[in-house]
Amino acid sequence: MFLLRPMRLYFPAAAILLTSFLSAAPVINEVQSTNTSLPDQYGQLLDWVEIHNPTDGAIDLGGYRLSDSLNDRSKFVFPAVSIAPRGYLLVWCGQSAEFPVTGPYPAGQLRASGFAISSGGEPVVLTAPDGATVVDEFPALPIGTSGGIGRSLGRGISGLSGTLLFYQVPTP
Repeated sequence: MFLLRPMRLYFPAAAILLTSFLSAAPVINEVQSTNTSLPDQYGQLLDWVEIHNPTDGAIDLGGYRLSDSLNDRSKFVFPAVSIAPRGYLLVWCGQSAEFPVTGPYPAGQLRASGFAISSGGEPVVLTAPDGATVVDEFPALPIGTSGGIGRSLGRGISGLSGTLLFYQVPTP
């Protein structure tokens, strides 16, 4: 059984979350930095970010950026990839050396080399194709582990909750 722990967001993060809900843009749904239980198709335990499309239409992520830094928002630029209406995309994060050179990931998954998410806490930022507009951001919080098991930080069961929760068992 997993436990959910609500936490309070500071006003700037809440404003970014509200803005992303109102603009029909993709949102960061869940993040894990110390993965101990969800291997990718190659058996690797990598950091990951789950992106959600909360709209009734497909969203093309081509040109959007994902990063662990507000100062360098272009660590990963999405290729032309779409998320179906109300769908999800799982983005595996790590340095280039952590990924196998064989084959692509299956549909609904993508690899983002060039950065990994610190378990000690750093922001996860989704930026619009213009490279300047922050579409969504998870605050710099230590996600780490609980009882030796990697936990994740996510939006809650509805997927659009303004409250972020720690999941003892990740949900993607």
